[in-house]
Amino acid sequence: MVVYRVNASGGTLPAGSFIGASDELAFAYRNPAGRKFLLVFGTDEHRRVYWYHPAWTDATEDPVAVPIRPTSELVELPEAISQRIEGSTLTIHTLLLDQPVRVREVEERLARGTAPLIAGAQEEALSLEVRK
Repeated sequence: MVVYRVNASGGTLPAGSFIGASDELAFAYRNPAGRKFLLVFGTDEHRRVYWYHPAWTDATEDPVAVPIRPTSELVELPEAISQRIEGSTLTIHTLLLDQPVRVREVEERLARGTAPLIAGAQEEALSLEVRK
């Protein structure tokens, strides 16, 4: 997974080791193993969860993992998303899955501390400093 910060002119910069607390973030993935679905979310040191793909803005909904295609090429996800990060660190988690999973199931597993988060998933994590 590659994480980009979107600057004021709409250009992208690799996130490196830090982001701003309200930066728009964009993502790209490679999927040479041919997994079928993707989840991208962040967690801060206070155990808050921030959803990027799928977006989750309505608490009455329960979105499902995003369908992806098999490729060794870098594929950018279609939108940049801004979250108001409250913590001072954000760990971006990417799960590549063979079966669709809903966001509520992931949040329940995070709350219980289930490891691995989703059995059989390919997991990646990137820790970033959040600058206010």
